[in-house]
Amino acid sequence: MKSRVSIIIPVCNKSAYIRTCIQSIQGQSLKELEIICVDDESTDGSAEILEELGRSDPRIRLIRQKNQGPGAARNRGLEAATGEYVHFMDADDYYMSGMALERLYHAAVNAAIKIVGGLFYHDDAGCVSFQNIYGELAGQAEEGEKILYNRYQYDFYQYNFLYEREFLKRNHLGFPLRRIYEDPPFMVRAMTLAEEFCIVKEPFYCYRWSHARGVFSAAKAADLLDGLLENLNFSAEHGQKKLHRITCSRINEMYVSEILCGMKDDVRVLQRLLNLNEAVKWEWLEEKEAVQARMLKPLEILMNSIRTGSMAAEIANRRFLFPFQRVRAGSRIALYGAGLVGREYYDQLMLSEHCELVLWIDKNAEQIHRDDYDIRGIHELHLVQWDYIVIALADLEIALAVWDDLLRMDVPKEKIVWSVMGNRR
Repeated sequence: MKSRVSIIIPVCNKSAYIRTCIQSIQGQSLKELEIICVDDESTDGSAEILEELGRSDPRIRLIRQKNQGPGAARNRGLEAATGEYVHFMDADDYYMSGMALERLYHAAVNAAIKIVGGLFYHDDAGCVSFQNIYGELAGQAEEGEKILYNRYQYDFYQYNFLYEREFLKRNHLGFPLRRIYEDPPFMVRAMTLAEEFCIVKEPFYCYRWSHARGVFSAAKAADLLDGLLENLNFSAEHGQKKLHRITCSRINEMYVSEILCGMKDDVRVLQRLLNLNEAVKWEWLEEKEAVQARMLKPLEILMNSIRTGSMAAEIANRRFLFPFQRVRAGSRIALYGAGLVGREYYDQLMLSEHCELVLWIDKNAEQIHRDDYDIRGIHELHLVQWDYIVIALADLEIALAVWDDLLRMDVPKEKIVWSVMGNRR
């Protein structure tokens, strides 16, 4: 039997919900389906439930993999899929209507369109409610009418859409290998490449809402920031101002506590936040305060708390933060100054993979001895190839004097970086 739709479900410890999820698929009026379940090393019996269900329904295919997260699981399922369209479903969610897949599939085929969505619902502890995820488009667009993604420019709810499989394959579209925030970059790229989608006004997908966010580790915060940065850069590149603003609002409103929490354990989370701050097109934002400050909210909270010696100083565990946002990734750094600021910069550079320390100089190099790094005199500055010289001094007047000395040594102005506690040359 030829599959019209391949339903791809990453499964990791969802034994409480997976049976309901599968039964909602089995109850669909469209029978030409394949149900690809990718078990991400569950330990709660989820895979055994799927094996049991598969014995009476040959459309269920169980694939097992080492725990790699939902992005890798969806990619594995996509490789195995054979349907004309694919739907990426979560293991604790379910379909609202028995006609959902049939309505969406036929609408997509009739409109010869690559992406089609239905009506979206939330299940909050058994209380199910409709949520309009299309905004004004829900009332403006006729059912099946093609809608330009540039009118929509949203990034969430990828699971509310069917995608033409050959379109995804032809454009090498898959999910980033992250454990969080892998969905929005996939959806944004798919929608942008497809250019258009349509809506079927049929109850389709029900998302089971969970209020528990759990512990937010540094690794999880890093994945989150990488995903946000991906969408910031993509929206900037494609002139998608609305999407850019939405992504900034996610950083400033939705994920502030998670970002700050992740920073407690790893200074590289701060590096990613600084990269995000540099990627913002401030002229596209509407909030005057944010544009004037040119600082994302988590970074502003961090900097203000460091100045007042409160909580965020412990998060960063540094009085002076290396200006990762001012230097290009992969660049070679010459560090000027081996005092308190220089030592803290050195520690952060050793923790980071963003750039490489190739030279550490100080005017009093002869009097400084470190077992872990050989500090050189300023006369060796031109003996090593570097991309930036970072001035590691807190005092403004002394830093400006060093700046002038470097200019007299024919160091290009654009290669000199000084940024301590938010102060910039």
